Amino acid sequence: MNEKKQCCIEVTQDGKTDTYTRYGDFKKALSGYTHARIVFKMVEAIPDKTCYRCPGVYEVEFGKGVDQIGNNCFSECKNLRTAIFNTQIETVGLGSFCGLKQFTSKTAAKKIHNPLCHITVTQGGKSVLFATVRSFEDAMQGFSGASVEFSGLEVIPDYLCDRCSGIKSVRFADGVIGVGVGAFSGCENLEKVEMGDTVSYIDIGAFTRCYALTEFKNGEELRRIESRAFLGCTSLERVELIGKLNYIGHCAFAFCPSLDTFVLRCGTRTLIERDILSNSIVGSVEASTLYKQLRRDLMPDPKGRGVRAATREENRLGFAAKKKSRELCEG
Repeated sequence: MNEKKQCCIEVTQDGKTDTYTRYGDFKKALSGYTHARIVFKMVEAIPDKTCYRCPGVYEVEFGKGVDQIGNNCFSECKNLRTAIFNTQIETVGLGSFCGLKQFTSKTAAKKIHNPLCHITVTQGGKSVLFATVRSFEDAMQGFSGASVEFSGLEVIPDYLCDRCSGIKSVRFADGVIGVGVGAFSGCENLEKVEMGDTVSYIDIGAFTRCYALTEFKNGEELRRIESRAFLGCTSLERVELIGKLNYIGHCAFAFCPSLDTFVLRCGTRTLIERDILSNSIVGSVEASTLYKQLRRDLMPDPKGRGVRAATREENRLGFAAKKKSRELCEG
């Protein structure tokens, strides 16, 4: 933005509101505020580093017409707590809301999509909050032994953390409903996954080849585990599947040679593909309502009978339900 270009930016502090019609004037005055609320009006694109490392900003609001937030606009604003969106933001730049400690975001209307999420990365006793997926991706290469918590993000994007060796543990807070295709595949140092109570599906190959993962327990709302979800997790020792789970896909837990305990208490309508535990060694099995089906899967009989595979129609309905949930998240 040209510093002489007309705009409208309102800054409120201690009950007094200052209005700036030129971006240059706003930038010059910004350092003089200590507890300011900023409203951007008549500004199509907010320039890079607009409030970068500005400790005096505690709340920002984006009025109608704002469609672009530049790179590092509000990063390192240690006292920024709230962002309010009254409009659909088309582009959020790199690191726009990176490094915020007490940040929340909200929309003023239900139909307006909130472009932000909350991804908290803790390593070396220090926590950093990433408010956009893009800023999180940009910083990922610098992770080492990191614990990552996802919040405010309804679906973890496909291949988001693919082959990221710096992640040690992952937690999904309430609100996350799906883990995308290959989202954490090849995270060779991932040891722990905490599923939130709202996650309803784990997509194809989501945790494939997570060699350090030792245990998995599903949340209350998990309905589907797709094919190859945990394939090749060579250190996986215990799997506990309980509650509302209704589908376990092809080779979901295949090639897990350390698997010692497989607990399955999900109900009689759960569909299990024949080779969910192919080439896995299971030391003990507790199956409750699906004991016979699981037993056949582990030890197929000579006549070829085994766990009933999902029919084409059942698969069609399952994928349609998953597609609908994604559309609701994205819409």
